[in-house]
Amino acid sequence: MLTHSCNKKQKKKKREDDCANWANKDRRWKVSRRVAVAVSLYQGTVCESTPYRVAVTVPLSQWYEINDQDEKQVEETVAFAVDKYGSLDIMFSNAGVGSCGSSILDLDLNGFDNTMAVNLRGAVACIKHAARVMVERKTRGSIICTASVAGSVCIGAAAGVSYIASKHGLMGLVRSACGKLGGYGIRVNSVSPYIMATPLVCKRLDVEASGVESASVIGSNLQGIVLKPIHVAEAALFLASDQSAYISGQDLAVDGGFLAVNRAIELSLATLKN
Repeated sequence: MLTHSCNKKQKKKKREDDCANWANKDRRWKVSRRVAVAVSLYQGTVCESTPYRVAVTVPLSQWYEINDQDEKQVEETVAFAVDKYGSLDIMFSNAGVGSCGSSILDLDLNGFDNTMAVNLRGAVACIKHAARVMVERKTRGSIICTASVAGSVCIGAAAGVSYIASKHGLMGLVRSACGKLGGYGIRVNSVSPYIMATPLVCKRLDVEASGVESASVIGSNLQGIVLKPIHVAEAALFLASDQSAYISGQDLAVDGGFLAVNRAIELSLATLKN
């Protein structure tokens, strides 16, 4: 149950408009008359509230408030897209939550279960039900999951044990699904962003977007540019398009080379000169 003092109709209209604007921002989603379902976390802007999980179907930007931990709701959303538009070509599993930077020594297992339920179990439900429809209809579809650089390396106190474990698990899920679905012509990939000033990150850190971006630049390999959500969206669009027709089982790191470069030895040697 969501508790807030805002007018419910006003909030519903605002969420509907925001979801429509998000889905229509880049018309390339619609070029080939494809049908896509994207499951994301949406942070309301009308008033302070808890995040919503929403499913957006393209082309008509129909949105639903769903719980991706509830497999039945995911199944029903996929079924709606198929009933409404006749097919499902793209699934973008983008819902995720962070976790506090606690160590394994004082890990809250209830919090761990919740993080795994959203970040990993939710993705399993999205892949499962999208793939079932694609296989049944012989659709050579594309399934994309949002992972993280934390799914490839441990980034220390910047992310908690639960988050890092869930994103490592997600990488394995993508590769496993790739192997199982390749025979049906279905591609499964992921995108892994570097630190980005999303509303959820800013709220969790209690820092303005400018503060998160300034901090991200310090450890960034690629200078002169700051990672924005549009950069990740463009990567997902590429994996959804025919331009990536022979790409599957891959993790597209949108990280400016962060994962490719380790400056630990360089920094250690630099201390010898001081």
